[in-house]
Amino acid sequence: MKITKALTAALIASVIVPGLAWAAPQVTPLPVKCNTEEISGIFCIIENVITTLLGVGGVIAFLFLVYGGLQYIISGGDEKAITVAKSTITYAALGLILILASILIINTVLSTFLK
Repeated sequence: MKITKALTAALIASVIVPGLAWAAPQVTPLPVKCNTEEISGIFCIIENVITTLLGVGGVIAFLFLVYGGLQYIISGGDEKAITVAKSTITYAALGLILILASILIINTVLSTFLK
């Protein structure tokens, strides 16, 4: 029964999430334009480092989200395994939220100071 519910939820999510991603506005990690007359040098290096780290962090958080989901599916009703899986999913989702919030904060700060 639990596996059926988990597979149904995964199927629904696989149908809904791509549609939401397609409807979402494009988010650029940073508003800094490198290799222009206005911005160059250290700002480009910082922009590249931050963009790379946020991308890697997002991929890792997503992989942990998938791993937690797999843990939950194969837990077999064991309460301890379910608790571990739920905490993995919770922390991975919080990580994704923090990464998205940091992109928003960085965009806001840089667009304020670079106008």
